[in-house]
Amino acid sequence: MPSADGITFDAREGVRKPELVLTYDPADRVSPAAPTSLTATAPSFDRVNLSWTAATDNVGVTGYDIYRNGNLLATTGPETTFSDLTVTGNTTYTYEVRARDQAQNVSQPSNAASVTTPRTLTVLRVVAEADARVAEATRSTNYGTTTQLRVDGGTDPDEESYLRFTVSGVTGTIDSVKLRLRASSGTSDGPAVFASTNNWTETAITWATRPARGTTPFDDKGAIVQGAWTEWDVTPLVAGNGTYTFVIATTSTDGTNFNSRETTSKPELVVSFR
Repeated sequence: MPSADGITFDAREGVRKPELVLTYDPADRVSPAAPTSLTATAPSFDRVNLSWTAATDNVGVTGYDIYRNGNLLATTGPETTFSDLTVTGNTTYTYEVRARDQAQNVSQPSNAASVTTPRTLTVLRVVAEADARVAEATRSTNYGTTTQLRVDGGTDPDEESYLRFTVSGVTGTIDSVKLRLRASSGTSDGPAVFASTNNWTETAITWATRPARGTTPFDDKGAIVQGAWTEWDVTPLVAGNGTYTFVIATTSTDGTNFNSRETTSKPELVVSFR
């Protein structure tokens, strides 16, 4: 009931101004908005790059929590990119990102982004199982056991060299194939490489009996330095496991020599696959 005992309070013009005291739990603050447009790319077998659109609302975002396959992977600052360097090749990962404010409130998760990392690169080195040069000037002579392969062309009597490799152990997609020979003499104009058939033997092949080479030259070389390894890209000629014959030949009169498989610097085929 109304009291007859009145009371006086200080106005806001006084020293003790009226005030409204609010008590709240920081955990009850509004959570930040979730990041959007999360994307994941795998440029290599050991890296995944993430990027997303920043969370924007009236709550200050101080950082982001990165989740991989449902588990917290990392906590970052306000930047909107992240590189995961703890992945392995040929594996699928799913990522989500949550925004975080100063009071440690977190948003709902972003959209999920999945990516599969490439296979780890495997390199096979295959030594030539047979090689021989053939010479137009000595059409019936076999040079299968000599230490030198040779190419020469132009108006001189031509010389070509045949090499055969058997590739096994390729279990994935071929990335590249390189034919490598060590030059025992230099030249200003090196040979190209051609494909051929496998119906020849090292100790019997001659200029007269050599199988025909293909008409398309691959990776025609320029100058070659004596003592250096020369590489030809023969990726289009190797489909996977199998036996392959290559011919090195030139139209240049400046011939050059390469070490054969009878030396310590044997011709090799380097096959890279994932």
